[in-house]
Amino acid sequence: MEECERWRHEATFPAEPASVSRARAFVCRNLLHQRLWHLVDPVRVVASELATTAVTGAGSSFTITLWETGSRVYVAVRDGPSPGVREGSAEPGARHRSRLTVVALLSQDHGERPDGHGGSEVWASFATTPVPA
Repeated sequence: MEECERWRHEATFPAEPASVSRARAFVCRNLLHQRLWHLVDPVRVVASELATTAVTGAGSSFTITLWETGSRVYVAVRDGPSPGVREGSAEPGARHRSRLTVVALLSQDHGERPDGHGGSEVWASFATTPVPA
């Protein structure tokens, strides 16, 4: 049985350092609005890591999407091709891997896929029900 999307919020930010804090605020505001208080901290950190990777790696504007489907909340950051940089160029490997390690530790699941136009989307999912400590 296919699960329905319950809600979705999306925002696009320019490739500048201040956009990372704006992405965090976007995530916090929308999770609080949905009364998903237990997800604010982990999703905010993951959103920050993904936005930072988009700003420093791609150097292009990025779109952050937050949505709930079934028993999971998803956050995804989609960036565009880097201006003036050849396709396939990216943030230095160790720093990028370190950010994805943080994403892996805080999320239930995560993944990355190219968009076919020189950009990519990185996503992570979180359980809507708090996990007992």
